[in-house]
Amino acid sequence: MQNSYTVINASAGSGKTYVLVQRLLMICLRYPNQQQSIRNILALTFTNKAANEMKERIITWLSNFSADNFAENGDLKNIQKAFEEEGLKITIDELHYRAKKMLDYVLHNYSTLNIGTIDRFNSRLVRSFSYELGLAKNFNLEIEAEPFLIEAVDKMLDQIGENEAISNSFMDYVDYSLENNERINLNKSLYGSAKEFVKDIHYEHLKNNKDFDNTNYENIKNTLRKEISLNKKQAVELATQSIELFRSRNIEIEDFAQGKTGSADFSRKYSIFTNRKDRDSPSRRPQKNRW
Repeated sequence: MQNSYTVINASAGSGKTYVLVQRLLMICLRYPNQQQSIRNILALTFTNKAANEMKERIITWLSNFSADNFAENGDLKNIQKAFEEEGLKITIDELHYRAKKMLDYVLHNYSTLNIGTIDRFNSRLVRSFSYELGLAKNFNLEIEAEPFLIEAVDKMLDQIGENEAISNSFMDYVDYSLENNERINLNKSLYGSAKEFVKDIHYEHLKNNKDFDNTNYENIKNTLRKEISLNKKQAVELATQSIELFRSRNIEIEDFAQGKTGSADFSRKYSIFTNRKDRDSPSRRPQKNRW
C-alpha cells in the first residue's frame, strides 16, 4: 500500500500556506467533475488568521484560474507542473475548466470549506460526544494561557535555593541588573518572556535550544559582558578626550549643529554621567550650554 502521508517541515514565513493551498487544489482538480471533493477535505491550522488566509487564498486562486487570462497565471502553471512531476498530464485549458466548476461549487456551498483551527475542531469533536463523556450539551470550552504561564513562573521561582544552576542564574541576573541601575521584578519579567515564547514564531528558536549547555552559555555570557565593559570604558575615554579638546579650543556647544539638542551635548552628558568622580566634583559640574 502506498504511503500518502506527507510532512511539510518549515519555519514561519517560509511559504507553508502556499504549499498547503496548492496541495488542496491539486486534490480537487486532479479529476474532472470532482469539485465536490473539497467537502471531504479537512484543513486545520493553529490560528483563525491562518485559517482565514487559507480560505481567502483558495477563493482568490480559483477566481484567477477562472479569469480570461488564466493561461498566464503562474500559480496555475505551477499546479500543472506539479501534476506533470507526478506523471499526470493535464492541459492548462482543462485545469481552467475544472477551476471554474470548482469555484462555482465553493461559492454556492461555502460552508463545505472545512478550514479551521485545531482547538475549534477538537471542541466540535468533544461536543459531538458530550453524552458519552458525561458533559452537559451547553458546556463552554475556554482556553486561557495566563493561569498556566503564572503557574510555570511560580514553579520556576520555587526552585531558587534548591536548584544550584537556576539559583546562580537568577542571582547573576539580579546582580547584573543592579550594576546597570535597572530595577527588575522577577515575576513580571519571567511572565512577559513566557508570553512571548509561547507564540509559534519562536518555535524554531526554542527547538534549537533543546540541548542547552549551561557551561557554554556561561562562557559566552562572560565574554560578551567583558566586551560591553571594555566598549563602555573606551566610549567614556573618547568622550572625555573630545570634551577636553573642545575646551582647549574654546569651542562651545552652540558651535555644533543642533546645539545642546545634538550629539555634542550627548557626549558631554554621557561623559559626566558615566564618570562618577567628575560628576560629584563641584568644580566639574556642568554649566548651562558649556562643557
